[in-house]
Amino acid sequence: MKLSLPIKFGLLSLVVTMCGVIGVSIIAYDSSDDLLQKQALARLGDELARENAILQNKITTVVKDVHNLAKSDAVAGIIRANQNEGYDEEQNMTIMLWQDRLARRFSTIMEQRPEYSKIRLIGKQNHGMEIVRVDRLDSTLKIIPSKDLQEKEQRNYFIEAINLDREK
Repeated sequence: MKLSLPIKFGLLSLVVTMCGVIGVSIIAYDSSDDLLQKQALARLGDELARENAILQNKITTVVKDVHNLAKSDAVAGIIRANQNEGYDEEQNMTIMLWQDRLARRFSTIMEQRPEYSKIRLIGKQNHGMEIVRVDRLDSTLKIIPSKDLQEKEQRNYFIEAINLDREK
């Protein structure tokens, strides 16, 4: 069967048009895929920047809390009492009173910072014995009695902390 010239031109036009449509579709698909990938990466970058800002804010908060506690009257009182056989002559208080005051301060901070699971003061003497510790157990704060305090001298964080340069 012989096809007429107009039918041949029609079929040729159809084939050329289909090739063009398929080519444009492939190019559009590749372009949209690249665009979607770029948009997804941009969203991930934005999310990462937000999470980084949140993390930096939390780190700043922890650092401020540590600095404030290190400069607190209770820590200074405990140090003075430790140096004077358990009694702080400057404030006329025993080490136990200072420890109780610091434990209450730890509890107050932990009430404000639900992400903290525990706060403790660890002494350099007595094998890195904890002096005061407050733990969060579920949603309850517990001041740990002195009989349950632990030595921490073998822990990496203790070893690194006592080797820090105080001027930094």
